Amino acid sequence: MQRIVLALLFIVTSRSILSANTIVDLYQAAKKNNPNIKRVELEVDFQKARIRELKSAFMPQLSVQGVYFYGNVPLNAERGKSGFDRIDSQNAVSLRTTLYNGGAEYTYFKYKDILPALAKNQKDSELFSFFLQLSALYFDYLNLANQERLIGRQVESLEKRAKLLKKWSAIGRVRKADYLSTLTQLRALEGRLQELKENQQTTHLNLLALTGIDLNPEQISLDFSKFSSLPGNWGQDITQRPQFQLIETTIENQLQNVTIQKASLRPQVDFISNYYLNRRQFGRQDDWDVAISFSWNFFDFGATSSRVEQERVRLRQFQSDLKMAQINLSNEVKVVEAQFKNQLKRKDLLQDSYDVSKQNYKEQSKEFKKGLIDALDLNRALEQLIQAEISYESMKYTLAEQWYSLKLINGDIEL
Repeated sequence: MQRIVLALLFIVTSRSILSANTIVDLYQAAKKNNPNIKRVELEVDFQKARIRELKSAFMPQLSVQGVYFYGNVPLNAERGKSGFDRIDSQNAVSLRTTLYNGGAEYTYFKYKDILPALAKNQKDSELFSFFLQLSALYFDYLNLANQERLIGRQVESLEKRAKLLKKWSAIGRVRKADYLSTLTQLRALEGRLQELKENQQTTHLNLLALTGIDLNPEQISLDFSKFSSLPGNWGQDITQRPQFQLIETTIENQLQNVTIQKASLRPQVDFISNYYLNRRQFGRQDDWDVAISFSWNFFDFGATSSRVEQERVRLRQFQSDLKMAQINLSNEVKVVEAQFKNQLKRKDLLQDSYDVSKQNYKEQSKEFKKGLIDALDLNRALEQLIQAEISYESMKYTLAEQWYSLKLINGDIEL
């Protein structure tokens, strides 16, 4: 119930009507409405903003500094012991920049390419999964709508026959069992039709929640003929897949993380310059000064070396993930291709079965009118026809979904 309420809230705020009728058109429109996709897209902007922060750490830092002192000894002993004579201040404009930080300063500049690419690959990987999820719901919704139409048509036909058999049984032309058998099948089909309507409504709500777009299946037409062969240019290099590129970019990012941790083992050198607006009365009275600051944490009981090793282990993990992804994605390409080809063969077999069932039902109807068979035989023939037709029609939608999945895998659908 909570899921339905959330879906309805999303629909009310972002619902729109889709004029185009392909899954690609729906995807392009839906990704503009889906909050999760918007969030992933914002991650790209976040990383671009983060780059400026990383770079600024190694750029000159300009600041104004002020220090105010109060001591127990007057600054001018001849003027007495007034509290105001114990107040002193120092104000300066300061410039500080890191000259060397163990090599980490060069690593941060590499992030300007790595971080946006990492965020983009994460977005593309999310969009890849989003398209597959959307495609499954889309074709399931159309398939259920088509099944509802097919069953509804058979219910109407069976209602007419049941009424006719009722009249015939009353005058003794057919047995009452023929009428009752037909009525039983009619009620079963009506229950099946109601179940289809419920499933279609649930799928419709899920589709609305995912896209914010209202689809009317009656306005959508599919050209099933183009789903009878593999997409053109099938067999693109798997390294172009978003999942593969994401791991590659993650490895590049992890290499920089290792370098940053190793930099902690080396010295840090900073340049510091101050221009004094006023200085304390005692000590040096320069108007300006420059300094070189040097620090080196050469021993910390293995804390830094441990962090370096941790990052190296994580790097090797990502490299293993890349090898595993290469194996899995290569295998996936072979599997989905084989599945699609096998489904094509099954579709041909199901079409033959449907044609035979249709011819069988036609002949059985003729024999029933001649009184050669009873209603039980005719009803069995009708049930076989319904099953064969639904199986054949469902396979057409399954092939359509798989065909678009192949196009997505092949990189032919713009993410």
